Amino acid sequence: MDQDQDDYIQVFDKDQDDYIPLLDSDKDDYIYALDSDQDDYIPLLDSDKDDYIYALDSDKDDYILLLDSDKDDYIYALDSDKDDYIYALDSDKDDYIPLLDSDKDDYIYALDSDKDDYISVLDSDKDDYIYALDSDQDDYISVLDSDKDDYIYALDSDQDDYISVLDSDKDDYILLLDSDKDDYIPLLDSDKYDYIYALNSDQDDYIQVLDEDQDDYISQFYYDVQIYSQQFNQLDFYNS
Repeated sequence: MDQDQDDYIQVFDKDQDDYIPLLDSDKDDYIYALDSDQDDYIPLLDSDKDDYIYALDSDKDDYILLLDSDKDDYIYALDSDKDDYIYALDSDKDDYIPLLDSDKDDYIYALDSDKDDYISVLDSDKDDYIYALDSDQDDYISVLDSDKDDYIYALDSDQDDYISVLDSDKDDYILLLDSDKDDYIPLLDSDKYDYIYALNSDQDDYIQVLDEDQDDYISQFYYDVQIYSQQFNQLDFYNS
């Protein structure tokens, strides 16, 4: 590396066991810092503080950190071999931390730096599940099938809150469970060409079962089905 005063300025740790700062004397180009053992990070800072701040592993076999010098944008970490994870951290620690697989053949994660919001996990090939996990594991876990040909789940990580299940092709059932288990569990056919069910939260009795035209009741095991049917038929008669 050029040590001229109009190019890079190298500063070595006398013990050769710490960083080697490498500064641009004109302060208009990059600022490097190399580990003297060449086995740790190489920070690369923009002297104008208006561009990215890079940190490369000198062996090129570990992470490559990319920090925004203004600390108001993303902080990226790329695997130099492009065969492992790619991290992106929000420097303010108040937004998402995207984590992408550089080969695009494995998961893509996004972690909230404060660990109090969602953790999104996407399959880069779009042929497997897409997860969104709450970092505290006490809120929703969204799971979407990236090919949209299988179920789309939203599961509570504690398994005691809302569980939404949608068929991505909209040609099968859509299940919705009440988190308190004391209210309705609607079960709708997304294409509206089959039955529309509503099951009680105990899963042991029907509450409402309407046909797709919403003009009649379908046989159900609810104790007052006859009363409901009569009321509904009267309403239908008046409307007609």
